[in-house]
Amino acid sequence: MGPVLVLAPSALLALVLMLLVPGSAGGESAEPPNQQEPLPEPPKCKVTGSLLKFAGFSPDKKEFYVNETASVSCQKIKEREVYEAVCVAEGEGAAWDLSRVPCLRCQELKAWDGRLDWTPRALTFAPGETLSLTCAEGFRPVPESVRCVEKTNRFGWNVTPVCQAEEGSSVPPPWTSPEPGPPLTTPGGSCSRAEWPPSISADEPYNKETFAIGEWVWVSCRSEQYVGRRSRIACIKKDGHPEWDTSGLQCVEKPRVSKEDLQASASSIRLRWGCSPPGPCPGWTFQGSCQLNRSPHESCKRHRWRRLSTSTQNQTLHCDGLAPSSSYHVIVYGVHAKVDRQVLYEEDILTQDGVPDAPERGSLDLSSRVLRWRPPSPCKGAILGYQVNVTGRRAYNTTFLEEEQVRVNDSVTEFQKEPWRPGTNYTVTVQALTAAGAGQELRWEMETGIAEPFIPPGARALEVHNISASDGTVFLRLEPLPDLHGPIREYQLFVAPHPEPAPNASACPSLQLRPFDPTDDKTYAAAVIPASNLTRPMGFVVGDGRDRHGLFNAPLHEGRNYTVLLRVVSRWNQEETSSCVAYDFSMGRAHLAGEGEGEGGGVLWPLPLLLTCLLLTLALALLLLLGLLMARSVLGGGGGGKG
Repeated sequence: MGPVLVLAPSALLALVLMLLVPGSAGGESAEPPNQQEPLPEPPKCKVTGSLLKFAGFSPDKKEFYVNETASVSCQKIKEREVYEAVCVAEGEGAAWDLSRVPCLRCQELKAWDGRLDWTPRALTFAPGETLSLTCAEGFRPVPESVRCVEKTNRFGWNVTPVCQAEEGSSVPPPWTSPEPGPPLTTPGGSCSRAEWPPSISADEPYNKETFAIGEWVWVSCRSEQYVGRRSRIACIKKDGHPEWDTSGLQCVEKPRVSKEDLQASASSIRLRWGCSPPGPCPGWTFQGSCQLNRSPHESCKRHRWRRLSTSTQNQTLHCDGLAPSSSYHVIVYGVHAKVDRQVLYEEDILTQDGVPDAPERGSLDLSSRVLRWRPPSPCKGAILGYQVNVTGRRAYNTTFLEEEQVRVNDSVTEFQKEPWRPGTNYTVTVQALTAAGAGQELRWEMETGIAEPFIPPGARALEVHNISASDGTVFLRLEPLPDLHGPIREYQLFVAPHPEPAPNASACPSLQLRPFDPTDDKTYAAAVIPASNLTRPMGFVVGDGRDRHGLFNAPLHEGRNYTVLLRVVSRWNQEETSSCVAYDFSMGRAHLAGEGEGEGGGVLWPLPLLLTCLLLTLALALLLLLGLLMARSVLGGGGGGKG
C-alpha cells in the first residue's frame, strides 16, 4: 500500500474553491462579474465620393442609418427636381436604394440599335447591373451583354451594343442609310413608306416613298398621340417578301389626362385627374411632384416639397408640407414599362395664405404707454393689417371690465390708448391679419398706477346742515365717492381754527394726522372714517367731544371761525394718493368755501335762522293785511253818518 496524502480541512476548502471559481487556477484573474460585450455598431449607408460626384445629399452628412431618407439633387440634370434615396438593410449591412435617382443609375439609351432588346426590362439600372441582349430575327447582339459602370461624369454602359446580321441571313450586311446618295436597288423588291404603322413618322426628310431591301430609316413616335424613344426600322426580306422590320419600335399610345378636382390649402395641394377615354389608363402608373416656383418674399425659407406616388385606383396626387402663399409647379408623370417617364399634366398652383406668426415685440414707452411692434414674416401671406385687443380689469373691483378692439392698416406698427384708466390691470394683444384671418398673439401685461380720487364736479361731498354755537358742533352730511382712479380706503376730517391762516384744498395733502392739542390753535385731525363704514350717505357731527381711535373730536368755540377739510385717501400696492375739499364757517353762520381745489363756495343759512325769518315775514304780512281791513271799515262807517 502506497503513501496516503492527508490534507488539512483549510487546504481542502482552498482546493474546492480553485476548482469552482473560473480562472482561479493557474494564477489567472477571474472575469469581472456582469461584464457585457459592447453592442455592435448599427449598419449605415455612406455617402462616398462617387455619389457626391454626380449628386448632392441633404441633410449634409456622411452616414445614414437604416430607414433614413435623403433628398438627392442631380447636378447634371437641368430639371428642378429632387429625388428620394432610402438606406435599406441588406443582409447584415446596409445599402442605398437609388432606384428613384436617375443620375446615380444607368439609363436605357435612345440611340441604341432599334433591333435590340434586353432583360431585365426597366428604365434605369443600378451600377454593376448586367443586361442580357437579344436581337431581331436574322441578327445577333455584339456583345451579348453590357454592364453599368462609373464613368468620368456619369454612370453608363461599358460598351455600346449593336445587332449584326447572322451568316446565311437574307439581310445583306452592312446596313445602309438611304441618304446621302441614290437609293439602292435590290432584285428582291422594295418596301413602301405607306406600309409604316400609323404611330410613327420619319425623323428626317426622305424624298422618296419606297426603300430597297437593306435600307434603314430613323423614325419617331407621333408626339400628338404616342410616346416612345427614337428607333430605326429596316426593309428586310422575310419568307421571300420584302417588309419593314419594326421589332425595335416601342410606341405606346399616350393617355389623355385632364384635371377633375383641385383643392389647395395653405400647406397642401390635392389634385385628382381622369383619363380619356374614362378608365384606369391601362398599362400606365402615375407619379407626381410639387416643385416650388416662387415664394412670397426672398427672405422666406424654402420649404421642401414632398413627392407622393399615386395608384391607378384613385388617380390623385396629394402634396403636403408646402409653404403658404407660394406658387408650385404641379406635374403628373406617366410611367410605362416600354417608354421613359412622360409628363402628362402640369400646372402652376398657388397655395392659400396661412395664419400669420405673431408680430415681433418692439419697445414699450412707460411714460406715454405707447406699444410698438415689428411686422411678422410675410412668408404666410401678405399682411393686411393688425388687430389690437385691450382688456382692463381691477383686482379691487371684480365688477369692473373695460374692453376695446381696434383694427389698423398694415403701415401702422404702434398703439396708444386714450386714456389709460388709473389703477387698472391691462392686457393688450396684437395680431397680424392675412386673408386667412388673425394670427398668433403678441401680448403685453401692464398695470397703471392709481391717481387722485375723483370728486365729481358739482357733487356735494361735504354739506354743512346745522351749526350749534351753544353745543360747539357742526352737522356734516357725507357721501361715498366712486373709486374711478383707485380704491378709496378712508375719509379723514381735519379742523383748522382761526385766526390761524385758513388752509385751502391745495395744502390739504401735506397735513399730518395730528391729534387735538388744547394748548395751541393748530390744525388737528378730528376723525378717520374707513371707506368700508361709508357705503351710503351718512351724518357726522364735528365737535361732539368723542375720542375715536386716538383722535379727539374737540367741541368748537362759539364766535370763532373754522375751516373743515375732508381728505379722501386712495391706497393700492404701496402707492397712496388723496384729494381734498375745504369749508369755511363761523359758529354764528356757515360759509361754503368750495368743493375741490380752486372752486368758490356760497353762503349756507342755518335752519333756525331761516325759520325765524320766515315767521317774521308771515307776521308782517298778517299785520299789513289787518291794517288794511281796519282802515276800510273806518272809512265805511264815516260815510254812513253823513247820510
